Amino acid sequence: MEKRRKHKIKISDERKQAAGLVLFFIRFYKPAAAVASVVIFFFVYNMYIVDRSMADIQFALERAGKAQNIDDVQGLNLVLSAVVLKEVANKKIDSQSLINLDLASNITKNPEMLNQVKDAKFMLSEVLAKKKKERNQVLVALDNLNDKVMKGGSGVRNFLSKATMKELVVVEIRDGKLISAAKKYEENMDFNNAIKAYESALKQVPQYEGIEKVHIGYLYQRIENFNRARVLYEDVLKNASGTQSAEIAKKLMDNLRNLEDISKRRQKVEEDILREASTDKLQQLYYDLGALKGLLEDFTGAENVYQKVVDLGPKTELGQKAKFNLAFNYKLQAKYADSEKIFSQFNKEFPRNDLAPDAKYWKADSLRNQGRFEEAAEGFKEVAADFKDKPIAPAALFRAGYTYMYDIKDAEKSRAVFDDLKKYFGDSEISKHVEKVVISDIGGVYRDEGFKLMLQGKLEEAVGKFDQAIKVNPSDGIAYSGFSAAKGLMQQLQEALDNAKKGVELAPNNSYTNANLGFVYILRNNYKDASESYQKALGIDPKYAEARYNLGLIYQDQGQFDKAIDVYKEAIKYKPELAEAYNNLGSCYWALGRLDDASEEFARALKFDPGLAEAHYNMALIHFIFGRLKQAEAEMLKALDLTDSIKDASYVLGLIRQKMQENIK
Repeated sequence: MEKRRKHKIKISDERKQAAGLVLFFIRFYKPAAAVASVVIFFFVYNMYIVDRSMADIQFALERAGKAQNIDDVQGLNLVLSAVVLKEVANKKIDSQSLINLDLASNITKNPEMLNQVKDAKFMLSEVLAKKKKERNQVLVALDNLNDKVMKGGSGVRNFLSKATMKELVVVEIRDGKLISAAKKYEENMDFNNAIKAYESALKQVPQYEGIEKVHIGYLYQRIENFNRARVLYEDVLKNASGTQSAEIAKKLMDNLRNLEDISKRRQKVEEDILREASTDKLQQLYYDLGALKGLLEDFTGAENVYQKVVDLGPKTELGQKAKFNLAFNYKLQAKYADSEKIFSQFNKEFPRNDLAPDAKYWKADSLRNQGRFEEAAEGFKEVAADFKDKPIAPAALFRAGYTYMYDIKDAEKSRAVFDDLKKYFGDSEISKHVEKVVISDIGGVYRDEGFKLMLQGKLEEAVGKFDQAIKVNPSDGIAYSGFSAAKGLMQQLQEALDNAKKGVELAPNNSYTNANLGFVYILRNNYKDASESYQKALGIDPKYAEARYNLGLIYQDQGQFDKAIDVYKEAIKYKPELAEAYNNLGSCYWALGRLDDASEEFARALKFDPGLAEAHYNMALIHFIFGRLKQAEAEMLKALDLTDSIKDASYVLGLIRQKMQENIK
């Protein structure tokens, strides 16, 4: 049987392309349309439906949960401040949420120890849980789905960005004076000069893309220069993708559109005020204007407007709420004495107002911010006693204990207040948190005081504080290490070694406990074990500059100068202002006969620390060798002015002067 031929139909290239397009639309039209619909939906959702406060709280909560050190929460207060402002602007304040948000924001702005970040995390989780409970459950489900979608998009953006960017160079702003000046201007609400100071500091390190650059964007945002703020945020996102700074910048940039809308609404309300004649409606418009100005962080403007609301009807509901907002507005401007005064007036004039407990709480907070800590603690305790049947009571008692703990540094009083919290409000979530987390931190207060005393050279007092910390928390390995370091400096080396080993036993994965054991071994001239301890510390924290520096000392003392040079350079990489490392690096170059390199390093050491006597001494020797006798004499005199501990400094000065006399002859 003849086989039927299989004919091949010839199709032109053009028809092939057309067929391919048809196939594409046949196979993928519906899915593509679905994807487009999803993209459009989530764009609209993020623009108009998403609760920005909840999203910001969720973001801050996740960042706090991932924090490994206090630097990891830098910038979160910039995000949380907007949430606090929105909470205050609400016509009906949620007392508990406002208290928790304010404390979380303050902690993330300037935490003293890492465990405080756990307290901030607890506060944020409480607020978020409450908001989710009150929010429509359909919207909560959409919130969760949106969060997953946005995180997925963020991952793709980060991947694409990293694929095209150069390797990120991490640098630090070194001019601490300019940064301090900028922060001072900011505290005084002088944002224009604050911006100038920050930008002057940034000009010295053009490649810097850290949190301070984000902070400048935030300051531009506060003066409503939204375009400049957006440019700075976009710079950080582009050049530092995947970093903590970029995450903060992205969150702040997402909120810019909302602020621009608020700015437009403010202009509309200002126009409506000019046309309104009714006192009641005018009072409402002024109140709305005050709230909008507050959201834009125009606190001076909000202050003036809230006062007009009060003047139009001090005893009306709006007038009373405006007076409360006026007092809180003073708090936000750091005008704490004014804030205290207005909250006191509020309590006297409106003792039955639902906000009376809040006013009394925030009065105590204003006292604390003035440094009147004892009065503040008593004020918080009064709130708990006077309103013990209200949700604010356990929060106020917690704040009293917190004030004793971190401001007054009185662990006994702190513990007594927390015991009362457990006694009277044991079922409250905040009491459970205190039992689970905060109680152990009381020992941390003693421990931190011990380290401060040790740095001041008050070794006996430091030992006493470390001992108290250990009694409160016998499993605190860092307290044992601090005790050990103080004993080592007192040359009580066996006790130092025993406690150093105990510190490592209790905290084996802590870089400090291992580095401290290395320090004690150095004091005992046991370089082999010291080196192993430092290597372990660096395995835990490769950026631990001080550990690298001490490891360099070991190599240098053993005559392994090339190794020491490499280690000192690594220490400088992670801590560029470590003057001692430059000095020792110069000493190693000296030992290898590289005098020009040595001279450069001694000069760098003095640039970062003009009070480093050893560097002046070493620089004097360099000048002496090269015959620069006047410079040698000047440097040696500086060394002698700073210390008398360099044994042969006076002898070498004599040689320099002898040589100067010989040259005259």
